[in-house]
Amino acid sequence: MISLGVMTVKINDELEAEFRRKVALVYGAGKGVLSRALEDAIRLWLESVGKPRGVKFYAYKDGEKVAESDTLEGLAEALRSRGLSVREVVIVSSDEPEFERLGFRARRV
Repeated sequence: MISLGVMTVKINDELEAEFRRKVALVYGAGKGVLSRALEDAIRLWLESVGKPRGVKFYAYKDGEKVAESDTLEGLAEALRSRGLSVREVVIVSSDEPEFERLGFRARRV
């Protein structure tokens, strides 16, 4: 026999209503559809949490790429191993920035 865990949670009423509507559309009506939908949602969330976002960081000095890494910590380590400081290079991310720096305290959002 399969052992089943029990979770009691409190969520926003609007979120619950929307979840129930979508469950009915996707899974139909019937016994266990909420549990099945919630299990699927939890599995998707668990898979997405541990995955890197696919961002790469690159360090350039005098227009030449000198290091790259998946994390800023890894990039700093790669630069240290080459005898370079993070202050000597330009660091670029493959991800789109959320804002653009325009000056001392100005931002374009």
